Amino acid sequence: MLIEAETIRKRRNADKNAARLNFWREKNISVVCACPSCSLMMKSEYAELFDDEKYRRAGDNVYDAGEFAELLFTGGELNLPQAKGGTVLYHAPCHLKSQGIGLPSVKLLRAAGFAVTVADADCCGMAGSFGLRQDKYDISMRIGERLFEIIKRAKADFLVSDCSSCRRQMYDGTGIAAMSPFELIGTLL
Repeated sequence: MLIEAETIRKRRNADKNAARLNFWREKNISVVCACPSCSLMMKSEYAELFDDEKYRRAGDNVYDAGEFAELLFTGGELNLPQAKGGTVLYHAPCHLKSQGIGLPSVKLLRAAGFAVTVADADCCGMAGSFGLRQDKYDISMRIGERLFEIIKRAKADFLVSDCSSCRRQMYDGTGIAAMSPFELIGTLL
């Protein structure tokens, strides 16, 4: 009974979100998400969970922030300020990688003049909200150990990830604060 009530609640939330997304889609106004987890959910996971055309249509109008900014930059509609150097270690969030759009923020950071290295690591261990749970925290930190070691050895000027949950986990695992790519680009203004 509890599982059924939870499914009904999720479906109601998905219906509300799809209605709003389709409203903007009909007005030809894109929806841009600052969080890869949110953009993934709205782009494809609603449709996978509830197998309904309205969710697929809604997802067609959703963009990850880096993806949208890259489209603007490539189309000549976005001018990037230029860095006078600086090295970046970038961690690609799992929810971004699963969207199959590449690493648009890496392209933007490089276009802005940063030397970017992509951390050769898998999941940071946060796994959505998994790492926030007290009973899963130690496991999540063990999952992220490889990334944490890469961060500590990198000695980059800036640590960057598109996902706020990943940034939190990276800080917890290393004591080094990470930034969003847009926050870093914003420092150039």
